[in-house]
Amino acid sequence: MIGLFWLIDIFLSMFSSLLMGLVFAFYAKRAKEIKSKFAVGLAVFSGSLFSQSLITSYVYYMFAKTYTSSLAIPLMAITLLETVGFLSLVYVVEQ
Repeated sequence: MIGLFWLIDIFLSMFSSLLMGLVFAFYAKRAKEIKSKFAVGLAVFSGSLFSQSLITSYVYYMFAKTYTSSLAIPLMAITLLETVGFLSLVYVVEQ
């Protein structure tokens, strides 16, 4: 059974993936419209962060089967900081 802290980690990571998906969609749309190297670079970079967030969700799920909450709590702090950063990025992108 997956513990509470691991569930929170997985939820935060999935929420972070959703946020990066929004940023990626925005930059991909802009890259198609503007057709500049910089816009394409932003789309590729945000796409890689989106992929990283998805992989992190899966890794946390696999970790939850093996490791205890002693690992989940520090990872939760890191994931929370990541989510806050991505949330601020979404805010800036939507302006």
